[in-house]
Amino acid sequence: MDTDGTSLAVANSDGTVQLWDLDAGRVTRHICEVVGLSVDRDRWRKLIPDVPAHRPCP
Repeated sequence: MDTDGTSLAVANSDGTVQLWDLDAGRVTRHICEVVGLSVDRDRWRKLIPDVPAHRPCP
């Protein structure tokens, strides 16, 4: 059982359980590895206007 607050277990009505990673840095690195995309500043502002723009993927 994870007790450090970095993951969340969710039980669905069909009996399945999903484990979600809540560590934003680790999740971002994983997405970058899988997708390999960067978002330009205009697209970032449109998608996530309340978060300062930065390049999550190198």
